[in-house]
Formats: sequence, structure tokens, C-alpha cells
Amino acid sequence: MEEYQRERYAVAAMTLSKKLERRNFLPIICKDLYEAKNRALELIASDKSVAFGGSITVEQSGIIENLYQRKQKMVDREKTNTLEERHQVMKRALTADYFLTSINGITEDGELVNVDSVGNRVAAITYGPDKVLAFVSMKKVYGDLDTTLEMVRKNTAPLNAHRLGLEKTP
Repeated sequence: MEEYQRERYAVAAMTLSKKLERRNFLPIICKDLYEAKNRALELIASDKSVAFGGSITVEQSGIIENLYQRKQKMVDREKTNTLEERHQVMKRALTADYFLTSINGITEDGELVNVDSVGNRVAAITYGPDKVLAFVSMKKVYGDLDTTLEMVRKNTAPLNAHRLGLEKTP
């Protein structure tokens, strides 16, 4: 990424951070995914349980492997063998101490937009673990609510549906 782009994202992140604080979020601005992963590892108490909702961003950060390496108690739907077992683990994720996720899109005013095929991520974000750590790139900030909804519906959701082998976008 070009230096001017990094500088622009840094300024936009500071502005967005203030708007998120007004919405009762506690944003932590990081320069990249590696720093975000390390900050999250510092925040997660080693004696607590951690769940995650199938985010590519979270997986790409490497945090899941790091948590397993330090013997974290994990609620991991990927370790299941049947659909029934997977759904039970997704329900248990709602009672984990921490939930790791990403956000499909975010408005410049700090409104989060997610499309979720089963509802497990949205449920965890809104009414699940006490601590939710969302990894969000400035590339997911699309503007106003209508634009963000359109970008998530036309780009993010169809890609995720294809990745998950779904016949149609949720």
C-alpha cells in the first residue's frame, strides 16, 4: 500500500474511532493485521474461553493458532464432525468469555453491517460474550448506510456465500 493511502486511512481511522466511542465501542487502532493480532492476544486473559465465527480476517491474522499454542480454552466449530455438533458448538460460543470476529462493512458514522447465513456471528456480537473483538480494516468503511448495505449485499455476502458453499446469499 502506498504511503499516502496509509496516511489517509490513519486520519480516517481516528475520525471513525471517535464516532465508535460515541456508540459505546472501545476502538483500538492498529497499523496492520499483525499488530491487531498482537493487541488482541494481550487483551485476552489466558484463563478464559475464546470463540470465533468463521471470519477469514481472523483466520488470516494467525490468532487462532497462537491461542491454541498457549493452551487457550477454545470453542471451535471447525473441530466438529456433524452439522448438529457444529450448531451446538455455535450455541456454546455465545457463552464464551471472548468472541473474535470481523465486520462485513461499517459506515463512516460507525454503524456496523453484517450479513450472516446462520446468525451465529450477529448473535455473538449483539448478545453473546461480554468481550467481542472485531477485526475491521479501513477497506470495509464504505460511506453512508445505504452505500455500506449495497457493498455488503453485492460484494462481501456473495463472496462469503460462495466460500461456504451456499446456494444463495443470506
